[in-house]
Amino acid sequence: MPIDIHAIATILRRRMWLVLATAFLLAGLTAGFTLLVSPVYRAATLVMIDPSVRQPFENPNIASRSGNESGVIDSQVALISSDTVLRPVVRRFNLVEDEEFGAEGKPNLLTALVRALVHIEPADKAASETQRENKSVMLLGKALSVKREGLTFVVSISVESKNPQKAAQLSQAIADSFLSDQRRQKETSSIEVTEQIDKRLIGLRERLHKAELAVQQFKQENGLQSTGDKGLLVNQELGDLNSQLTEARAEVAEKKARYNEISAVMKKGISPEAINGLSTSQNSSQTVSRLRDQYTAAVRQEANLEAQLLPSHPDLIRAKAQVKRIEGLLRAETKRIADTARIEYDVARERVANLESEVNSSVSKSNVSDAASIRLRALETEAETTRSLYQNILGRAKEIAELDQVIAPSARVIAPAQPPEYPVWPKKKLLVALAAAFGLLLGTALAVGGEVIRQVSASLRREPAPATYAATKEGLLPRDLVPDKDVAENGEMLAVLNSIPRLRHLPEADRKAVAAILDALDEYYAEPDPHH
Repeated sequence: MPIDIHAIATILRRRMWLVLATAFLLAGLTAGFTLLVSPVYRAATLVMIDPSVRQPFENPNIASRSGNESGVIDSQVALISSDTVLRPVVRRFNLVEDEEFGAEGKPNLLTALVRALVHIEPADKAASETQRENKSVMLLGKALSVKREGLTFVVSISVESKNPQKAAQLSQAIADSFLSDQRRQKETSSIEVTEQIDKRLIGLRERLHKAELAVQQFKQENGLQSTGDKGLLVNQELGDLNSQLTEARAEVAEKKARYNEISAVMKKGISPEAINGLSTSQNSSQTVSRLRDQYTAAVRQEANLEAQLLPSHPDLIRAKAQVKRIEGLLRAETKRIADTARIEYDVARERVANLESEVNSSVSKSNVSDAASIRLRALETEAETTRSLYQNILGRAKEIAELDQVIAPSARVIAPAQPPEYPVWPKKKLLVALAAAFGLLLGTALAVGGEVIRQVSASLRREPAPATYAATKEGLLPRDLVPDKDVAENGEMLAVLNSIPRLRHLPEADRKAVAAILDALDEYYAEPDPHH
């Protein structure tokens, strides 16, 4: 009897109890499994990572070093799952001794029975503390799930555990460990930079000392000593000598003019005009001024007496003698002044000559030291450059040491983990529903398959029809392909198959199976089922 939709529906109506029983059995077993298995809870902490955050004292004119922000976030996600972040959490909560995250964990029933039978000691007694800690870090990493929320800067840190409180604590602890590692990394970087700068400063300090020592030694060897910003002593000496020479020459000119003036007065003789010119000169003495006053008074008295008295009068004679006496005193004083002016003039000229000689000697020394000065300037330039570099690096080192103590965090927790109310595994309702659906499918397959198998078995037990032997005798079915037993059991159908050209070349086993199925279907649909 051929199987179609109606036949399948008929089979399902008759075997409905089998389908339902299979579905209820699988659903019940699944429900029991969900009740026996330990639930797994998941808690998540949300962390905001902003790679564009700048430090408080960072130069805003310098481009940000974050680069590809997406790559930075992915790197931070990988960092959260690293040993650097997880190991402090394992040590903080002593997860080595934890039943869930310990090196051995809580043994199941089978493991406990095996150990009891063969007397196996737990592995943690032989394992080192480091190995146990590494195993706990590995188990924590398996329970950890870190992912980026879409294309945002938010990262979710999830931890699965059989205890909801533990899941929340571990998730929050991993986030805190990550933030601490970020701060520690920045502080370590600052310390390393400071140490490198200090090492560089030591080298620059030695280099600067050698450069300044070379400058001083070269100056001593070549007589090129200097005094601060005024330059070399040779140049300073030459400048001072030129200034002194200029002043000395001006003094010579002044002394010469005075001497010439006094000499002219002496040549003209003593007269009121000459005395007035001499007394009003800048270098006239007080004696000349006093004698000039006396001479003027004597001359005035002489003139008055001449107008009143005779030339032979004693008073007039005494007045004229007084005038002569004062004239002699003036002449002697004038001569003394002239001699003094001549001496001063000679001294000034000698001083000018000496200064000119010293200037010429200093110029010669300056010319001789020109080549040495060129080398000295090179040494001084090198020393000044080294000093400037040393001062800049020293100032930068102090700035880093002071300002890098203030660090702005680039990551922060925006949603701390909370103990979950419902487990993520097992999903009881979903598993039971899936088990029931699979039970229905399995029951249907068992019902239809069982009916097909029953019909095939019944057809195989049927007696062979006479037409089978006739077909065999007449040569419709070759005897070398069909044994006598097969002809006796499936002769009719094999004869039919042998008559079909497409099926004639099938292997012997396939043709016998097809013939058996067709006989069973014919028998099923030809004879009514007494149990229906």
